[in-house]
Amino acid sequence: MIIDVTDFNDRPYKVPNQEDSRDFEAFILSKEEELGRMILGNELYEEFAAALEGSAPIDTIWDDLRDGATYVYNNKNYRYNGWVDLIRDGIFSEWLPNLTYKLTNVGFIENAVPQQSKLLEDQFQFQVHYWNKFVSKVGFQHGYGYSCKDTFYGFMRANLSDYPSWVFKCPKYKNRYDL
Repeated sequence: MIIDVTDFNDRPYKVPNQEDSRDFEAFILSKEEELGRMILGNELYEEFAAALEGSAPIDTIWDDLRDGATYVYNNKNYRYNGWVDLIRDGIFSEWLPNLTYKLTNVGFIENAVPQQSKLLEDQFQFQVHYWNKFVSKVGFQHGYGYSCKDTFYGFMRANLSDYPSWVFKCPKYKNRYDL
């Protein structure tokens, strides 16, 4: 839909050896749809996809959802950074367990001095970090509920009249034990 392999070319989201993985592009599309349906709901996701794929000029509401926008919530200005910024962390987190993200040929490493690298035993810290970053950008704040400050949730709450079919299901934080 919107995000593609070029969004994973720069650090910290760099996925090396993309050309060796024929499945990466299909994975991105699949996860974008899965995560998009979660946070938008099925009906709004379908409307969003149809608006972006259509040949007519795109309405401002879809531009804002895709590219980001400033919004007012409780008389304060905030910024939603757009779809790619939001969804990339979730997709990246989901890609990591496939063990195709490698900093070297042997997997994740912790650099010491040159030619003395050590394989990390706890690779889940990367997955958990990026997933929780995604959840925070969606708007869930652990122990506090939902945040409207510079989040997708805040943007949607401030613009409910533009997105009447929005059905929100917020992802939850993960830890290294997947609890």
